[in-house]
Amino acid sequence: MKVFIFIIISLSSLRLLASIGTTAQKNSSVSSALGGAGVAAVSAGDISSLNPASLVFLFGYNFYSKYQPGEMAIGISDNTMDAAVPAAVYTYQKKDFKNFKLTFAEPLAKRVALGVSLSYYQIMQNQKSSNLASADVGLTYLLRSNKALALVLYDVNKSPDTWPEDFQVHSKIGLGYHYVYKGFLRTRIDYLSGKNFQFNSGSWMLGVENYLNRWTIVRLGYQENSNNINDLYTIGLGFDLPKFKLNYAYLTETIDNSQVRHSVDLTVPF
Repeated sequence: MKVFIFIIISLSSLRLLASIGTTAQKNSSVSSALGGAGVAAVSAGDISSLNPASLVFLFGYNFYSKYQPGEMAIGISDNTMDAAVPAAVYTYQKKDFKNFKLTFAEPLAKRVALGVSLSYYQIMQNQKSSNLASADVGLTYLLRSNKALALVLYDVNKSPDTWPEDFQVHSKIGLGYHYVYKGFLRTRIDYLSGKNFQFNSGSWMLGVENYLNRWTIVRLGYQENSNNINDLYTIGLGFDLPKFKLNYAYLTETIDNSQVRHSVDLTVPF
């Protein structure tokens, strides 16, 4: 019955999304500090941007906000006993670009979860707006309590070729593996295809995080890209406190060290 409700809500929301506004896939500071990896992991900031199926394993209410110079994102998720279907809402924006997402997820079996993120993109070009409705579909398989595999189809409806290159929305496929060693050391490995599902022009992402103590996490990551895109080194610091979680990410290109990016996000479970 709940699976039926999940499908009905997902389909009916496509009409709602056509009257709102949105943007591109953006990682949280957690996955950014891990080289961009996180498709098979569970993070409040990545359920709408990396894998909607992970919402099944994120319990309770969660408020998420992220700030990066020139960019901002906010998300709220609900996976409580009172919710008919686990759901989340997410918005991201930067100059001339906005993105809005509605995410729904449902367990298909004891260790398998399915999720859908319905997206609506809006860009400004020559003082005119252009819109696009699309969707991400994710599947997570929990091998064991400390191991998971995931598969995600991103943006099944791509943007027109007339959109500026910086705002292009391409159909891609993401694969991920997540492993937790004795509860304190976590490893993530992801592969993201090139546009239009081209596997020979994608990106490899690797990240490792370690708990220094009960509340402090250190993160390291690396991203190897093709198509003349510079590779990335990443590092981050997280504070997993009782009332909130604060995360910071630092990203720099391997060739041009002057190209540095910073990202900070806040998650409040309640």
